[in-house]
Amino acid sequence: MADIVETHNGLAAKVEEILIQNDNLESKMVDMEDRVRRNKLQLRGIPETVGPADIYAYILSLFKTLIPEISQDMLLLDRHHRVPKPQFISADISRDVLVHIHYYHIKEAVLKASRSKKNMPSPHQGVMLFTDISAFTLKKAQDLFSSHQILAQEQDALPMGILRQAPDSIRGEDGSLLDTRSWYSSPPKLGLGTTKRPHR
Repeated sequence: MADIVETHNGLAAKVEEILIQNDNLESKMVDMEDRVRRNKLQLRGIPETVGPADIYAYILSLFKTLIPEISQDMLLLDRHHRVPKPQFISADISRDVLVHIHYYHIKEAVLKASRSKKNMPSPHQGVMLFTDISAFTLKKAQDLFSSHQILAQEQDALPMGILRQAPDSIRGEDGSLLDTRSWYSSPPKLGLGTTKRPHR
């Protein structure tokens, strides 16, 4: 009996070690994917009437509207294309456009300008810009946002969003107990905000 217990414990420890290694590998792969995407922007709301022959000029015009002082030499687009539309998306909604900008600081400047410009002139009205991140990272950010919402409901928040001493566990919306200690002992390494993209 003792041998069986020892063998079982050894296998359980090995499985735990493999799961940790798998998590580390997955984290590294996601980090590599997000680094590849760091120069990309996702443009939402470009009409389907803007065809493949016109979309390059449309994007340049959009960026020049956001940053009028930018020189043409700095505004280099390596590639751009529309993404496939999920089946659950209405046919009336246009497909997103992914654009890879050659210079990272230009991509950041365009994104920053889009956040401060509320009303875009024609023909760019309704176009929204997002940083392009992996689905895994976006899901982690949304989960973290939901966790913070639960904590905020359980206790008063200090200024600047700093929470008081968190309980070891809290009850989720479905009635299950959530262990909050793991949120602080091994927080997700996201490096991004938790603002959700608008639902389409």
